[in-house]
Amino acid sequence: MSHKILVQTDPASMMDENDVLDAIKEFGSYLDISPDDFRAIYAQAYAKARSRLLESIRACDIMSHPVVAMEPTLSVRDAVFFLDDHAITGAPVAEDKHIVGMLSETDIARLSGDTKRPSPMSILRHILEGEFDPKTLERPVASIMTKDVVTVSRDTSLKTMIGLIQEKNITRLPVTTSQGLLLGLVSRTDILNTLSKLR
Repeated sequence: MSHKILVQTDPASMMDENDVLDAIKEFGSYLDISPDDFRAIYAQAYAKARSRLLESIRACDIMSHPVVAMEPTLSVRDAVFFLDDHAITGAPVAEDKHIVGMLSETDIARLSGDTKRPSPMSILRHILEGEFDPKTLERPVASIMTKDVVTVSRDTSLKTMIGLIQEKNITRLPVTTSQGLLLGLVSRTDILNTLSKLR
């Protein structure tokens, strides 16, 4: 799996005169600049420059590609091995390279009978108490995957993706065409790694 390398950029180095002027206008009035005044104006200008930078970075800049995806007919048992072999906690489900769902370890863990977010101990408890039916592992992933998938386009900004990750409480965003063709994947880790390079 490859990543497009994003050049490390400091928002302060992208700050231009307009950022400073806009920050001064929002500051409320023209004042004799004291160190505290300057720090406040600088903070506002920095925030503007950072926001502009987050708007300039696109999904195609940071997405992982090509994407490992599973077929909807794959059994849950095989999906467990698939995720473990690739050392991932979830993956898109695709048919003819078009996304039809997402499968996460939480979706699989819920087969234990725990309707909340299952923990390893709760899963083990359900197994030990005989409440887990091994036959459920033969079900196709299409029967347990999340079908209402939040996707983004290759041009979706980093700022928008951060908002989606937080608002929807999800950990990965498939990057698709308008027809649903799977192009890549942006994970929460991809976003955090990108943000760390902007500091």
